[in-house]
Formats: sequence, C-alpha cells, structure tokens
Amino acid sequence: MPGRNGLISTAELADILGQADLRLFDCTTYLEPAPEGSSLPYLAVPGRHTFEAGHIPGADFLDLQGEFSDASTELRFMMPDVAYLERAFSRHGVSNESQVVLYSIGTPMWATRFWWMLRIFRRQAPNAGRHLRAGHRRRQRPRPAIPQRVRAQPLRPARPRSRQL
Repeated sequence: MPGRNGLISTAELADILGQADLRLFDCTTYLEPAPEGSSLPYLAVPGRHTFEAGHIPGADFLDLQGEFSDASTELRFMMPDVAYLERAFSRHGVSNESQVVLYSIGTPMWATRFWWMLRIFRRQAPNAGRHLRAGHRRRQRPRPAIPQRVRAQPLRPARPRSRQL
C-alpha cells in the first residue's frame, strides 16, 4: 500500500478476509496500575480477555509481554533476538508470503510495536505489518469462512542494510 504508511481500512480488510495468506492479529495490551506497595509503576496485562470477548473473524492474539518480549531482562517490552522472534511469529502462521494486518484496542501503539518488530523481516515479507484504522469494531461485516489451522512456514530475517553517512 504505497503512500498509505501501512494503514488499511475496514472495507479493504473485508475484501481480503478470506485470503489464505492473510494473518490478522489483535495485539492489545493494557497498562494497569500496580498494587499499592509494588516497586513497579504499572502492570502489563495482555488483552486476551477482550480478544476472547470479541474479535475480528479469523484473528489470532499476540501477547507482546508474554511471548514477544525478551524474558531474560527485567526491562519491559525489550525485543528478543531475531531467531526467537522468527520462531514466535512462525508459531502464529506468519511466513515470508504472509500478508499481516495488526490491530489493538484503545491505542494503536501495541499494533505499531508489532509492526516495528516485523520490519526486521520486511525485505523478504513486504506485506508484513499493516495497521487497521480505527473503526473496525463499529462496522458489522459478513463473516467469511476462515481456515482454522495455519501451517507455519519459515520466516527469514532481512539482511542488514549498510548505512551511508
């Protein structure tokens, strides 16, 4: 989608919902106040509960803190190494041929975070990481038949680009 900064409308999404290469993900995370006396300023809570309450047909849920962050550090939301990230996305059916659409409830920053992580694979998977513009929950669209199981295929990282100074 040249010139659109990776955004996709709900109408455009409705047109591609039945495509076999589409991978659609809810990336919602909530930042909730930490319990009194905690040394943490907030708790990162996966949005799985809102995903299970209702989501776009065919969508899967991506847990940023639980599955897509480096667990070897106390720092939150740190990106894991590329090999780990490759395995994590592959478990969710993302391959180099996938067309990936991301959304999150409340704020686009969680979908944006996954878009940023998918940029590592961008040169080999040019369709990876489009954001759904706001409004998807207000529109009622017919539910297409979506395959329930997705076979994972290898996802290969792009080669680093040399920087010109």
